[in-house]
Amino acid sequence: MLTVGLLVLQLFQSLLLHPAHVQADSKEGMFAKTINMSNSEWSISTTSERMADTIYVCAATCLLKKENEPCNAFSYTEESKICQTANISVLEDSTSEEAKEIYVNVNVMHNIDMRCRGGENCCLKERANFLCDKKEGDCNRDDECMHGLKCGENSCTQKYSLTGYLFDEEDDCCEPKCTQETPCATGEGICEDSSGCSNSTWVQCQLCSDKELFTEDLFPEMSLYTEEDKCCRRPCLPSHQCEYLSIGCNHREDCVTGLTCIIKGDKPTCLDLNECEDDPNICGSDVCINLVGSYRCIKEDEDRVPVIIGGYELHTDTFYPNAEVLGYNTTCTNTIPTFPRNFVGGRITYNMNYLYACGGVNLPHNPQTLGSCYKLNLREEDPDWESMPDMPHGRQAFVFLGNGHNLYALFGAWHDGAHTGGGHGASDRFDTLSNNWVTITDHNGYSLEEYETSEGCAVLDKVNNEAYVLGGYTPQKGLIIEAVRIDLKVPKYIHPREFSLPYAAAVLGCGLIRMADTNERLLIITGGESSGMSGCSTCHSYYMYFDKNRSWYSLASETGYIREMHVILKNDWQADIFGDWDPSYTSNYQELVFEWYDRTAVKSGYGIERNSGRSRSKRHMPGITAIPRSSKVIGEGCI
Repeated sequence: MLTVGLLVLQLFQSLLLHPAHVQADSKEGMFAKTINMSNSEWSISTTSERMADTIYVCAATCLLKKENEPCNAFSYTEESKICQTANISVLEDSTSEEAKEIYVNVNVMHNIDMRCRGGENCCLKERANFLCDKKEGDCNRDDECMHGLKCGENSCTQKYSLTGYLFDEEDDCCEPKCTQETPCATGEGICEDSSGCSNSTWVQCQLCSDKELFTEDLFPEMSLYTEEDKCCRRPCLPSHQCEYLSIGCNHREDCVTGLTCIIKGDKPTCLDLNECEDDPNICGSDVCINLVGSYRCIKEDEDRVPVIIGGYELHTDTFYPNAEVLGYNTTCTNTIPTFPRNFVGGRITYNMNYLYACGGVNLPHNPQTLGSCYKLNLREEDPDWESMPDMPHGRQAFVFLGNGHNLYALFGAWHDGAHTGGGHGASDRFDTLSNNWVTITDHNGYSLEEYETSEGCAVLDKVNNEAYVLGGYTPQKGLIIEAVRIDLKVPKYIHPREFSLPYAAAVLGCGLIRMADTNERLLIITGGESSGMSGCSTCHSYYMYFDKNRSWYSLASETGYIREMHVILKNDWQADIFGDWDPSYTSNYQELVFEWYDRTAVKSGYGIERNSGRSRSKRHMPGITAIPRSSKVIGEGCI
């Protein structure tokens, strides 16, 4: 500020001009003379122009302006007697050619911003309003710059290309203190972009004035910044907790309930908090299952692991009569005895302490479909397979479900062992109490062709005591794009075309699983075989809210051929997905672990925790189901 003189206007001087008016207002003023004003800026700020006999009359005119015509500065030309009044908001360094001599009311001078454009001693730390803003100088120290800025080095012309006014090549201008070379932490500013923030991969440069992002309780210094200033902020804070897999947390409190902050790779990420490990007694005598963001206590019988029986290896005719129990990332020891025959294309299911296995073919000895069935008592230490009554219809690739005291063998395919085969329209029910099979003959008025379906997948709706068979293949209609509903309360009634699928396929996987955070039920379908019964490169993964509108939503697509899929529920909230991703049909059987977690599933498009595909075995057309982890046939430590 180049103050060159003071003009004191006393009350008695104004009384000679307008005694009543001035006396009523009781105004007194002192004006400072300055040339820190350019002609162009003055012309913008001028509010009136009139003739005045003396400089005192001009000053009184400014001092006595009404509230709706504010005045805090004036200029007076002695030769022309021209008096100009103005309401200025800034003062600025100006060259002698551009400078305008004005008088500023000292009572308001310190509320007027000062634009420093190269003038010496313009940035004054002693007066807060004269601290330099960004691209202003010449500064000498950081404390001569506004909050969040630092004094650069020869930056006025070299960095900001500022010329004219009083700038020269050696002038230092104030600049944001948060740069790539000197990054700032959360709550610090000023940054120009995220590169000026530490850990710029996840820490963001955002408006300091955004009170939702920078709450006053956590960031009280935000009031020192202007509306345009930007500050560094990590995405996850106690006031804005992050969801699963979000990057940018610092403490557990930065993540929503059930998650904690863990370094994943080199990034702080909101990941699952394992409540079962934190408190081993959290479920008492029940089993604790850890879910993403929460946990559940379930009965021992409801905690299950996948088991695979039978199948064969393509191209080598290697058959697998033994069983595998699949724990997490490991194959568990088991004492399940060797199956009594080769088991290819048959189905297995668990129901009320027993493992049941039915149908299939006895390759390579005989391609004829079989009706023979066996059961295994899982409560015994070393059980043997027990023969049980044959199904009324030999079949393979059928749906096999257990519910209450009943088993259901639905649809499927048959072959006579010679050259004839086809789809099964018949479905059978086994009553475990009477030890008898009964054929379901009434299809609710529809022709049997509706049900000659093989290679479909099934879900059991325990809430409504119903089952659904999705997709599959029939000789008459080809690939199926519809779902069939079976009312298990009145098992003779079967209802076709219950709803459509997003694509037509056989050997697709499906499952009814609950969301970990809301308990809503989702129907998931994935993979399958498409036209020509080849691997389906376009059959991806979809889900629907089963108890709501039943619209399909897409999940992340798989790559390559995905076929012969199985969704195996380990409990109501978790499932393992098994399938063959191998386009050469060498049947490199792999597994994905699916667990649904999503507070806004449709909105975010994220919902499934997938562990990378794990090669398990090369079994083709095996039987797959899940049995209780507590079964006597499973070795200890199976997780």
